[in-house]
Amino acid sequence: MARNIGVVLPRSIHPTQIASFARTAESSGFSEVWVVEEPFHRGVVAQACVILSVTSTLTVGVRLLACPARNPVSTSLELAALARIFPHRLLAAVTADAGSLYYEPGLSAEESGAAGVAAEHARTIRHLLNGGEIDVSVSSGVNFSVALDECVEEPPLVFHDSSVEVDGDGVVLPYLSSPSFAALATVFAPTRVAVAQVTAHAECREEAVAEARATLAVLEEPDWDAALVGLDFADELRFARLAARSYRSFVADMPDAWIEALALVGSAEQIQGRIDEFRRAGVTVVVMILAGEDEIDAVARLGALVHQPAGIAAVGADR
Repeated sequence: MARNIGVVLPRSIHPTQIASFARTAESSGFSEVWVVEEPFHRGVVAQACVILSVTSTLTVGVRLLACPARNPVSTSLELAALARIFPHRLLAAVTADAGSLYYEPGLSAEESGAAGVAAEHARTIRHLLNGGEIDVSVSSGVNFSVALDECVEEPPLVFHDSSVEVDGDGVVLPYLSSPSFAALATVFAPTRVAVAQVTAHAECREEAVAEARATLAVLEEPDWDAALVGLDFADELRFARLAARSYRSFVADMPDAWIEALALVGSAEQIQGRIDEFRRAGVTVVVMILAGEDEIDAVARLGALVHQPAGIAAVGADR
């Protein structure tokens, strides 16, 4: 089986289908399942526990929001427990999400303070999981030291966003980052680098483009500075975005050629060719945001791709 190959759980999947989705991912050849946290949605640690329980080989990536509502110490306790119960099968990622309800809308990660919170969360979680001790202050003014009671012999790797200035075991680039941006980012990144890409697999080009377009429309707007590096239509796209009434209308009017350049679109061979570009840029895991109505079927159909020698992870978009 290829290394670092996984599938991320679709947000829209019914809780009773989580086990089935995980088993399908495993039997299709993927080696990773990623669970992405969103404000006030299902708990990612609980979902990770289900996936780990019903599979035997899958590694589970847990992408956490670094927000005031999540305590990094209690998060470390949960991750440590999973790592001890399911050794060598857990990854964690800390993200700065300025668009969530925890921060003022419209501000960048730096302006909202989200990037600083994420950096501190990632640093604290990684330090505790690796057997470290931290000082904690409570509202009463009492200070005390905190460390995990049970040692994790091989702690889970802790990834972070490219916007977070902190040492880590890996980095998650902005979704839709171009291969050219990835090549720039990997110069200063840790050894493990992940990037998310909308993926529409179909032999019919028009069908694949339509599925990718529909998926792009329901996702949050990407970081265009990362997505457009090295693309010859970058200035034209930025102008079109400024002129559009909304992000959804902009995606609806986007030329097919732009969709094909921004996403993994087409046949297995075409998708593999795009993945190879990221491999050459230094990316170790390409995270697929699966297009189409049936993500479980899409995972099964993409099984042949995951046996390639570099990492592929799949993420289902909300419907």
